[in-house]
Amino acid sequence: MAKKVPPSSAQPHDAARDDDNVNDPDFQFVLQELLSSYRPLLEEELRRAQSAEALIKEEQGSEPSCEDEIAQANRLFERFSQPEV
Repeated sequence: MAKKVPPSSAQPHDAARDDDNVNDPDFQFVLQELLSSYRPLLEEELRRAQSAEALIKEEQGSEPSCEDEIAQANRLFERFSQPEV
């Protein structure tokens, strides 16, 4: 009996199309906005990771609240609610 292959995996990957998307100005703009959004969060994590003692203290402290997590998500995604993005 022949093994069935799902249609999505049966189609060949078009690397040339990926290259076109990567060079698309709209894609580049959104990519830069995404990187700009993540950069402050990553820098904050990097600062936190410089002290093992501080990380341990923070871990032993209280967990982030829903409000804290929503605020972090808003910081990350607020840029994408702007008309130019």
